[in-house]
Amino acid sequence: MWLDKEALDTACRNTSKQAAAYYVNCGGHAFGVNGWYQVGPDINWFNNGLSRCTRKGGWRGFERSCVKYILKDNPSWTLADAKAIDDVSVDPEKYEIIAFRIKRSFFGDFHFMKCEVNGDWTSKYGHNSLIMRCPYEDVHAAWKEYDGKEYFFVRKRTG
Repeated sequence: MWLDKEALDTACRNTSKQAAAYYVNCGGHAFGVNGWYQVGPDINWFNNGLSRCTRKGGWRGFERSCVKYILKDNPSWTLADAKAIDDVSVDPEKYEIIAFRIKRSFFGDFHFMKCEVNGDWTSKYGHNSLIMRCPYEDVHAAWKEYDGKEYFFVRKRTG
């Protein structure tokens, strides 16, 4: 679900003008969209879903639901096998690559990273304007606080 500035201001109770980076989260950064991406069909779906994940198999099903919504909201992207990413079978010069993972806890979170043309992974946390960068081979270690399954989305680069 993509949020516009007005919806984000309302959700965050923002009453002052913010820098443009305030309105772009990890999803917006990864997908190259000047916006905020909230996983799910509405603004509360992700957070409400976390509380139901404690039963057996709950996390796996929840992650699959997250991926389903991500693909629905971003139909030009497809899933890629993690082994293909590890083996560099998906060339970052020819394909855009996005990584997604959740934090499996009651107060969980989600995060996206994108692979740049040179193979570096970059990410942005929430309202923060700082862009983090790590080498291609460090993608698994770059988000230690996120412990869910890693999912990778790809699409052919254009232009």
